[in-house]
Amino acid sequence: MFYTMLVKNYVHPFILYVLFGTLAGYLPVLLLARLPQFRDTRSRALLYGIPLVVPVAAYLLRGPLGLDRCTVYGHSIGQIDSWLCFAGNIVAVILTPLFFTAVIFAVARVILSIYASRNFINKYGYASEADRPKLFATLNMLCLKAEIKVPGVIVTRDVFARAFTMGFRSPVLVVSEGLLNGLDEDELETVLAHELGHIARRDSLLNRILLFLKDIMFFVPLANVVFRNYATEKEKASDDFAVRLTGKPMAFAQALIKVWKMSRHSIIDELLPYPSLADNGGGLENRVERLLNGEHRVIGSIGFTAAAAMAVTGLSIFVLQWVC
Repeated sequence: MFYTMLVKNYVHPFILYVLFGTLAGYLPVLLLARLPQFRDTRSRALLYGIPLVVPVAAYLLRGPLGLDRCTVYGHSIGQIDSWLCFAGNIVAVILTPLFFTAVIFAVARVILSIYASRNFINKYGYASEADRPKLFATLNMLCLKAEIKVPGVIVTRDVFARAFTMGFRSPVLVVSEGLLNGLDEDELETVLAHELGHIARRDSLLNRILLFLKDIMFFVPLANVVFRNYATEKEKASDDFAVRLTGKPMAFAQALIKVWKMSRHSIIDELLPYPSLADNGGGLENRVERLLNGEHRVIGSIGFTAAAAMAVTGLSIFVLQWVC
């Protein structure tokens, strides 16, 4: 009885909102991303996160807005709407087992990421300025220029190249011995600046949220496309941050290529919410090319982008309340 009520009242509506919501959010974002006002990577990363948030926001607001399913302000939109609702419910029934599987997988990934974070800290501990004077000298200089607090630093003993950030309350920068030994001084500076870009924008928290949403929406192929677009623009935004902070686009381009060659590519790493600095799936060749072409200089208005994002979200939510 409880299971039937749970599925009918909560799971099926959520599945319907996801099916319609990703498309309702993605289409206007796709149009906006083509406008010159949204050429900068910060704006595009923000916009591409919208289609994953829209279904959840519309689902949570379906009660407060007081709109009945398949009606708009009490007026039915006809037989076509009834057919859509009937077909949607059939699809929801079919997808229910997949949805529960997706939730289990998403929760398992969160637990794995928390375990991995704690394991890094327990296994290696935090590096000190006395032990790593050159590393901290560069990091302190970059943080001073970026006007952010110096994060905690963990240096792993891995021989391959690794660099990522984790945590959002107290950010931590993780780098490997292979990275420190494989890059020259300028290249290392740009890589550290790239990671500081993620910290400055709190990408770790947003990435974890959007990754969770993508996982529970895995039965919608468009959700994977949306998340990949977001992840690509997010990395480019940190690339631009690094080059503007250091003024060394050539050194960073060389660093990306070196890190890609020295990186480890495994299934376990794919499950963790810490994307590789030079993941080829994120468009490594394109990232290097745009750095050398000076595209990192494009800076848009984040306030204008936020207003556009709110407008798209509001419009998409209204459309979902109409259709679902």
